[in-house]
Amino acid sequence: MKFSKNNTFFLSFFLVFFSGFFKSQSQTDFYITDDQGSQNVLVNCNYPFVNGSCIKLTANYPQFKYTSRYNVSATNYRPYTSSTKTIIKGNLDDIFTSAIDIPFTFCFYGESYKKIVIGSNGMISFDASQANQPNAPNFTDTLPSANLPKRSIFGVLHDMYFSTTDDSEISYFTIGAAPYRKFVVNFTKGRIYGCDTQTSTSQIVLSESSNTIEVYVENKELPCSLSNFKNSLIGINDASGTQGVAAPGRNTGIWSAQNEGWVFSPDGNNITPSFIWYDATGNIIGNQKDQIVCPQKSTTYKVDIIYANCNGENNTYKDDINITFSSDFPSVQSYNKIVCNTSDVIKLADYKSLLCTNTNLSDFVFEFKDTSTGQVVDENTPFSITSAKTYSVTVFNKNTLTCKATTTLTFQLVFGNIAVGPLYLCDMLNDEIEANYDLTKFNKQIVGNGFPGSIGYYLSQNDAQNNTGQVTTYDVKKDTQFYVRLSSQSCVNVLGPYTISFNKTPVINTPISIDLDMCDINADGYEIVDWSALIMSKITSDPTATSIRVFNTYNEALNATPTDSGIYNVREGTYKLYARIDNQGGCFSIAEITLKIVFRTIVLKDTNTYLCFDGTQDIQIDLNLIASGALVSPLDGSVSGPFYFASYWDAVNNDPSKIISPNQTITDDGNYVVKTYYVRYQKGNDCYSIKPISVFLNHLEKNKDKFDICDIGNDGVENIQLSNYAGSVVSNLGAQVLFFASNQAAMDNVYSTILYNATVNGTLTLYARATINSCVEIYPVTFTLVNTPSIKTDLAINIKNICDNNADGKENVDVTAYESQININNEPVVFTYYQNYNSQTNTFSNQYGNPRSISLTNGAVVYVKVKYSGSSCYSVSKLTFNLEFYPLIILSKNAVLKVCDKEMNFGESFDLTLATSQIFDQSVNSLSLSDLKITYYANEADANNGIASTQISSPYTTSAGNIFVYARFESKINGCYSVAPINLLSYFPVKAKNTVIKICDNNLDGFYDVNLLAYKDQMVQIPSSENQFTFYVNASDIDVPGKEIQNPQNFILNPYVSKIWVKVVNLKDCGSSAEIDFVNGTQLTLSQTKFDIVQCDQGNDGKEIINLSGFETTFGNINTYEYFEKIQDMNNYQNKIQNPGAYGFDAAKGFTKFYVKVSRAGLCPSFYTIDVTLNKTPIINIGDYYYCKNNTVGIDIRPNFTGLDVIYYKWQYPDGKIVEGANQDYLTGVKLVGDYKLTLTNSSQCTYTATVKVINIDTPEIVSLRGENDFYIVEATGLPGRKIVYSMDLVNWQDSNVFGNLKVGDYTFYVKYEDSDCYGDVRRGKIYTVLNAFTPNGDGVNDYWRLTGLDVFSENSTLEIYDKYGSIVYKQASNIEFTWNGKLNGRNLPTDAYWYVITAADGRIYRGWILLKNRN
Repeated sequence: MKFSKNNTFFLSFFLVFFSGFFKSQSQTDFYITDDQGSQNVLVNCNYPFVNGSCIKLTANYPQFKYTSRYNVSATNYRPYTSSTKTIIKGNLDDIFTSAIDIPFTFCFYGESYKKIVIGSNGMISFDASQANQPNAPNFTDTLPSANLPKRSIFGVLHDMYFSTTDDSEISYFTIGAAPYRKFVVNFTKGRIYGCDTQTSTSQIVLSESSNTIEVYVENKELPCSLSNFKNSLIGINDASGTQGVAAPGRNTGIWSAQNEGWVFSPDGNNITPSFIWYDATGNIIGNQKDQIVCPQKSTTYKVDIIYANCNGENNTYKDDINITFSSDFPSVQSYNKIVCNTSDVIKLADYKSLLCTNTNLSDFVFEFKDTSTGQVVDENTPFSITSAKTYSVTVFNKNTLTCKATTTLTFQLVFGNIAVGPLYLCDMLNDEIEANYDLTKFNKQIVGNGFPGSIGYYLSQNDAQNNTGQVTTYDVKKDTQFYVRLSSQSCVNVLGPYTISFNKTPVINTPISIDLDMCDINADGYEIVDWSALIMSKITSDPTATSIRVFNTYNEALNATPTDSGIYNVREGTYKLYARIDNQGGCFSIAEITLKIVFRTIVLKDTNTYLCFDGTQDIQIDLNLIASGALVSPLDGSVSGPFYFASYWDAVNNDPSKIISPNQTITDDGNYVVKTYYVRYQKGNDCYSIKPISVFLNHLEKNKDKFDICDIGNDGVENIQLSNYAGSVVSNLGAQVLFFASNQAAMDNVYSTILYNATVNGTLTLYARATINSCVEIYPVTFTLVNTPSIKTDLAINIKNICDNNADGKENVDVTAYESQININNEPVVFTYYQNYNSQTNTFSNQYGNPRSISLTNGAVVYVKVKYSGSSCYSVSKLTFNLEFYPLIILSKNAVLKVCDKEMNFGESFDLTLATSQIFDQSVNSLSLSDLKITYYANEADANNGIASTQISSPYTTSAGNIFVYARFESKINGCYSVAPINLLSYFPVKAKNTVIKICDNNLDGFYDVNLLAYKDQMVQIPSSENQFTFYVNASDIDVPGKEIQNPQNFILNPYVSKIWVKVVNLKDCGSSAEIDFVNGTQLTLSQTKFDIVQCDQGNDGKEIINLSGFETTFGNINTYEYFEKIQDMNNYQNKIQNPGAYGFDAAKGFTKFYVKVSRAGLCPSFYTIDVTLNKTPIINIGDYYYCKNNTVGIDIRPNFTGLDVIYYKWQYPDGKIVEGANQDYLTGVKLVGDYKLTLTNSSQCTYTATVKVINIDTPEIVSLRGENDFYIVEATGLPGRKIVYSMDLVNWQDSNVFGNLKVGDYTFYVKYEDSDCYGDVRRGKIYTVLNAFTPNGDGVNDYWRLTGLDVFSENSTLEIYDKYGSIVYKQASNIEFTWNGKLNGRNLPTDAYWYVITAADGRIYRGWILLKNRN
């Protein structure tokens, strides 16, 4: 995208920023041009190329400058706007805001800043320490000035204020994207102080990267006559006040301005940017201001222009340029054509439109030149290729042949060298089949290595063409055919059929066993073998076999590549190896070999020898003597030797001419000489062993035999560890050195006489026995005790009368001053000083870098290492510093001086001496104040240095509202000092405002009481916690002692007073007064002021939980409701009811009326009352009722309701049945047991629900009836201790549970407790009459045998009938009757007696017989 001032996209995108974005630096200031100055390059036949067909591009950019100085110029009034901004809340008058982050680094007078503070009087400052400090409205100095705020931008600086009650505001926002952002501060409709109808609107703008400052003024009127401070200023001021620039005519003075703009531009040295150029694909192509490019077609180039900011950060600006080729100029591009097959026909003319992007190709002439031959090729002659081909193509404008461009056309052949013959496959078993063969192994035969595509195998041509049915493995047989599909890029080629041809593998013998007997040369456990000569003939006689390689495993042999050589050494023993036999056709076979190897060996042992010599003498040796015993085996005389050689290979080759004499002379010199010879023993012609004979000549060379022992402490004795010196006695590596007390002891070398430690008390001679191999030398070694520097080892340094400056308990001391006290003999020694010393290890740590100034406290220890020059011996001195300080000067660090800046110009003078009493407390100092010299400084460093030229005088005039100076209290007696800060605070007089307070009877007690302090923020221009308020009833009372209102928190207004006065100060006499007018507020109107709560007293105890808040809905939730038990509590605003929604009412308190205070913002409160009445509840306790469950009449429930004032009764039965009514005060005929609910309602509509229990009277229960034909036994259970009696008629009761002599018939049995008339559930019994004959002949008479009356039981009784043989002929279960028709399975049974067994449901069993007469 090309950015320009007229570009519509750019304008629309940044519309929110108005046209102001184009002021100062923006994207349009950074652009690319060609050599003709064009930002849109059109290449035609007349374009002035450089370097042939290239274009020179240039990066254009504004000249940024460093901010060491500025110039100012007028500009059009075009302020910036934004839809989003941050508004600074609050009433702002003569105050700086908190620190505000700006989103980029801004350079101002050579310093970088990321924070600002905004002054309410129309300025910004980069001095963040002024945050929340006063901003002076009164100034008279002109720029530059040290009396004006420093590090500041003024636009427009003048006295104004901003309020939350009008449309004035201070805001800020950021617009643009990095690195073109702008930070904008707006002062909108600020009120001119004293001229409330006059407003001022201006804007300050900081620009990223360019560091330009813009100031725009919409209006700034001449101040009215009531204005306190009339001066105004537009400009900038540096950090020192020595450099500053004002807009022309806008320096400090009285002036007005409307719709004007000013630009403050950096005017220091030029900033040189760096560059990065990119092509259209993003590749970096250069890093200079000018870039040569050689495009062949329309394209785009980009550049980054990079500036380093004042803090080292980079700002990057970007632009791009479009290069467009005109229609008459050949716009070309290279083209790479993929050619699938060698048979594809190529005609160069077909590629014109791909090489030239111009629309009308007829305007151009093409020349194709073969790059391999340099020959021009006819574009219309067809041809094919067998390999890649490249052509240089020149395109000419046919009317202007000098107007041309060149490109390249490349043909890349995909399917070039493709094999078309048969595919060869090794027939591993020579059986003309390879099962599950991986077909991809044919890839190399077809296309070679590195084919750039995919290869697929198919069983038919159709499958290959349609890419279906691909096979990857196959059982390949002789003459099997495949079709191959090759795919690469956009090319697909189907080849075939390919016919499989088998190559035979070598014919081998496998598995085989081979026994080998061989010599193990040198008896090293392995031998290198020639497999071809050794075993090839034993494995195969196939004439096609060409090579043999042997491997440890079958898989290694199978997968071996041509570069895998296999193994060549063998070991003794029996084990398997695998021989791979390759043939001429590239096929192979693998033979399994069981190898059994027996080694013949000549075993030799090492015969090295060690000799001692003097390092230069010639040594005669006899190799026969040295090698004697070298032959270990065999010793049967079959081995010849020894034969000696000078080199190993001479011994291997066994050249008789190379045999050397056993008598040799070693002439080499040195402390350690090694000479090696080689001895050979042999047995026959093929078995031998060779052993090196090394002769080691050792010369023990003395290195040091005199050692100085440092006498630590110079006490004449030192204990030494001799091992520390053993390594220095001789220079031979590996030598052992032992110490003995005498030469003889050293020669004897008895272990118990070896010395490991020694005591040196002068000069001590010991004897060092040095041994290396067999060589021994004995040296006398002298240890001489050497004095260390004779020093004072423990020195207490008592420093009296030393200053503890700043009373911090430490002071810098020159410890070198005590060297003469340490070096008591004034020896030539060197001193180093350390904080720590370990006497056990004699190690120092934490060396002091500057011993002439070490910070020490009382009791501090310093360790001194004292050594002779050129000696390693040292002594240690411990210095303990006992510091006796001069009397301390103890100062407070919290001194503050406050001055009222009544002129509000920061030109106030501070009498610094007034801080003395805050800083110096005589009670904690022994020095008197009169003994101290007090001086003042602008910073702490100067105060500590105490240089007279840096002093400041008192009184001291400030130029800011909050600064620190430093007081130095120095003793006139000894020069000791301490420094303390003094905080100088300038206070502007508080600006009191006339205030109107709406008053209410807030406590609803009939009086207007006001907390005046609750309105104090309304009484001043700028609220502050330091403001002090005093109130007066009359203006004449102001500042008159005793006339102030004594209780402003609870000021009760006299009905005749409607105005009072307030005096506000932050310091004594630093403020102003104003009026406070009282007006009656509007009272909240309630539609109802009395409510009643009537509630049932559920416990009749006078206590209930009551919801007092239920009436709030009458007035809505916009109010606040507060509840009180007494009106006095409401008036005194005390004892609020905390939970009115669930208030615990208690009639015993005596409160039945409650008071509710209703408040709403902006209105005076009102209240309503709630009267609470509790009505009695008809509570009743009803006892349980008992019912005999066999009582057929039921019982009556008639509670006593006397005194309950019941008007309605509601009964609920256990089964849910409801009976209710005004007269339904009882129930009759109740037979259902369970819980009955009785709800009573009295005349107050209070209800109470009682539970009435109807319970069965306890009775015994019959659990079973037992008996036989004419009696019953009744089994019953009941409560222990209660007697059960029995009856069959409820009249006659008996103690016995047996009823006998019963006649045929039905019986009912009853049980009860003797002491009760209520009986339990009854049980029925029956005495049966059994018919013992019947005639089932179908005549309708006595055809069935029946037994009735079973229905007295609820459960079934059973009948079984047997014949005389015991076989069951009939069976029935019933609880009604038994019936038998005399048949079995539908057939009549013969006349005979049959036996029955009846088991009654009550457990009784009846047995008997039946006569069946069957006349049919």
